[in-house]
Amino acid sequence: QKTNVTKSTMAIIFGRPKYPSSPEGGSSYSITLPVERMRLIAYFFFVTLVGFASILFNTLVLPSIEAGAPDGTPTEEMGCGPFNRDVDHSIMKEFGLHFGDGFNLATSHLTELFGFTNVCVLWDYTPAREIVAMYFPLFEYSLAGYVMLDLIYVTLSHKRGEIPDWYFSLVKIVSPFTILLIAW
Repeated sequence: QKTNVTKSTMAIIFGRPKYPSSPEGGSSYSITLPVERMRLIAYFFFVTLVGFASILFNTLVLPSIEAGAPDGTPTEEMGCGPFNRDVDHSIMKEFGLHFGDGFNLATSHLTELFGFTNVCVLWDYTPAREIVAMYFPLFEYSLAGYVMLDLIYVTLSHKRGEIPDWYFSLVKIVSPFTILLIAW
């Protein structure tokens, strides 16, 4: 059985099995899995996710959060979104924000607390949150696929004696948790 990994492309190649072809006429096959290409696919999905979320945020979300809650909206209908930042136990009182007032990213609670926002604010608010949630699994599972393929690559490299035992043990223990946390 031929199983090797080419170092130039980091592809995993599975060759013919040791047992003969089946009497029914089946034949063996080979599979080439480009490990690092899977990581690039995950990066592509993340970058396009951020771009897509940015477009949605600027066109659909930003106008509504800048306007604030509509007049006459009962406090119990404001939910846990961007407008209910004047709760008695909230640290947001320190920033002079009032329940129902609009805001933009320059005056958001993250900017005021830390001095900057993170990229996740692009999909924190409705309707961008629900739309981006349909695209997010493309990034999430391509990244999990990369971690799984990398585990296979490290296993084959260890069998060939190319990596030390401690590194293989580390990857073998950490990879399942990484995949679980990515998928969770």
